[in-house]
Amino acid sequence: KNSRYILAEAENIPFKDNSFNIVISITAIQNFQNIEKGLDEIKRVSKNLSILSFLKKSEKRENILNLIKDKFNIKEIAEEEKDIIIIAYKI
Repeated sequence: KNSRYILAEAENIPFKDNSFNIVISITAIQNFQNIEKGLDEIKRVSKNLSILSFLKKSEKRENILNLIKDKFNIKEIAEEEKDIIIIAYKI
């Protein structure tokens, strides 16, 4: 009843800085138009913790991993059947 639906691009999330305790991005990063800008936005709207996943067979895998490592403090990386899942904190 008290929820609302907001459609936005990952590169321009329409929320204030530090709006969410946790930001979760499930198997979407490889589809961002601009991966670096999308990750910057995730970091911006998160208070600290982000859970990120992407397809491990993605051609962009190494680029995504390197960008996440540059932008976040990684606590854990898990490889599942189809996805790589990363638990990360703001630097």
